[in-house]
Order: sequence, then structure tokens, then C-alpha cells
Amino acid sequence: MLISNIIKRQVLDVAPYTLTLHDCPIKLNQNENPYDIPPGIKEEIFDLARDRVWSRYPDFVPDAFHTLLAKHVDWRADGVAAGNGSNELIQAILAVTMEPGASLLVVQPTFTLYKLMGTVLGGTVIEHTLNTDMTFNVEAITRSVEQQSPRIVVICSPNNPTGSVLSLNELAQICDASSGLVVVDQAYVEFGGDSAIPLLNVYDNLVVLRTFSKACGLAGLRVGYSLASAEITEQIAKAKLPYNVDFFSQAAATAVIQWWPRFHKIVDLLISERERVFAEMSQMGGVTVYRSHANFLLFETLSTPEMVFGQFVDRGILIRDVSHYPMLERMLRVTIGTPEQNDAFLDGLSEIVIEEGNAK
Repeated sequence: MLISNIIKRQVLDVAPYTLTLHDCPIKLNQNENPYDIPPGIKEEIFDLARDRVWSRYPDFVPDAFHTLLAKHVDWRADGVAAGNGSNELIQAILAVTMEPGASLLVVQPTFTLYKLMGTVLGGTVIEHTLNTDMTFNVEAITRSVEQQSPRIVVICSPNNPTGSVLSLNELAQICDASSGLVVVDQAYVEFGGDSAIPLLNVYDNLVVLRTFSKACGLAGLRVGYSLASAEITEQIAKAKLPYNVDFFSQAAATAVIQWWPRFHKIVDLLISERERVFAEMSQMGGVTVYRSHANFLLFETLSTPEMVFGQFVDRGILIRDVSHYPMLERMLRVTIGTPEQNDAFLDGLSEIVIEEGNAK
């Protein structure tokens, strides 16, 4: 059997979205919240699960959950779509829009899934790049949107893996320029940058994505949601799988919303730690670190990313080698962890920098 006779050419030609596993005591590679859901809140969720009949499907349309999400972010319930993580909603949005002849504009380096899914679905991907300091070139993006009229523009703000952000005014400029859909992925917005939600009242071509995976500590349960007009939301829902968010995940997300002030304190702690780690890295000779509005930092040293990554693994610390991304040939990314984890990372980085200096 020839695989090329079965699988679409655009699928064969793209690299998969994968992650190599390493067993390290300190895990700072996937932008997860280092703090687990508190035991008391877990017990509330377990109680809800014990009382619920497991042999029955969750609601076909989780109206009550949509209403809760809408109230949480101050949007309309018929403009909310819940997903098995925001990744499912990225896939659903592209599934209802991408086809041969349709184009998707992304700003590189950014989350790999946008280009991957757009390509697999037969679309043409238009790529812009960030400035060399990892900021967005809004004028160039807007000009390209006006000239090329992509069916979708996807902006990640704060951007993964750089932590770059666009202001509300800059996002509005892109929405003004677009005759298609503008998708703003705000998986990390709790850590910094402007919320794009106020723009939903102005632009009916805007979709905002949110997730419970990062700030809310539910990466293991996969809950995300999209915010848009009722008309767009109705179309996005057509590409979601039935019963895509199980009752347990809905119960966990509900508990997080009810206890949101407690999670907000954790977010404040992680922001404080991010600034501390950034300041200490900035003082290290041979290290270049970029300002971030997310829960991670992008950086480079004098050695190759592969070598630095391996040295951290030897120290029991797992970070992310992002050197395969456009523009990031010498870079790595570290998630902000607990103060103790961050200290271990900083100590390891200091040792690596000293070793690099001695090797010169």
C-alpha cells in the first residue's frame, strides 16, 4: 500500500505537532500552571461527579455552562461555544472556513497549530514575521490584510512562544482592515495584555478564544471556549464533535469560576515571579531574554539550544527548545514555575553561562 495514494499531499508535506518526552522532576516546558487545584475545590468537583449519573451523556448543547461562561467574561450566552480545550475550537473554526483557494494569515513565530491545521484543510497560509525584538509590526500586518484579503487572520496575543502582545487599538486596526474573520487567541491573557472582549461589541467578524488550561490550572481536563457573534458561533458549532466537553470537565471549570478570586491570586504570584526571573536573567552575561506578557520567557545563550536543553535535562529541569520555529534558531522557552522551581532554573542557567564563558 502506498500511503501517498491515500493521504492528502498537504498532510504528507507538513511536520506533525509533537513533543518529545523527558522524565524530569522540574517541568517547565508546556506553559502549565505549577499550582494544582486546591484539595477543597477538588472535593467539591468530586462530590458533583459522584452525584451525577455517569451512564448518561452530558447535555447536547450545554446551555447552562455557556451561560456561566458568558457571565464570567461579560458576553452573550448565544455567542459562546465550549470546546475540548481551545485547540478544538481552532480546528473547528478552520474546518468551517478553510478550503482550496482560501487563505489564512498568521504572524510567525506563533503557535504551530494554526498553520498546521490550515494547511491540512487545504488552505493557503500567508506568513508575516514579528520584528527582530519580537514585537508585532501592526502596519505591515494591516497592509497585508488589506491587500491580500485573507479569509482568516489568526493573532495570538499574548503570543506563544514570544509573549508579545497587541493593544486593543492595534487589534481594532486589524479588524477594520479585514473583510474576513479575525481570530484572537488569548490563552495567556490573564497574565498580561489587553482583553479583546470589548471589541466583540464593535466587530462582527471577530472571534476571541480563551482556555482554562493556563491560568486556571485545568490543562489535564481540556476546557476552552470561543466568544463571537451568535451567527458565527452557530457555524463554528457545526464542526465540533457532539458531547465534546464531558460533565466532569464542566464541573471543574464551574468550580474554578466560582472560586475565581483564589485563582487570581495565583496569577498575580506567577506574574511577580515572571518579572523576578526576567530581571535576574537580564543581569546574566551571555543571556538574551525577551519581555513577556505570558507565563513564560523566551531566551537565548551563547551555546546551541540543543546543548542548553540537554544540560538542563541533566540537571532534572525540562524547558522547551523552540529553535525549529521561524526566527528562533537559537532560542529556548521556559515556563514560570513555583519560586523554588524558578530558583533551580536560574541556578542552572547561571552555571551553564559560566561554563560557556570558560569554554570561550
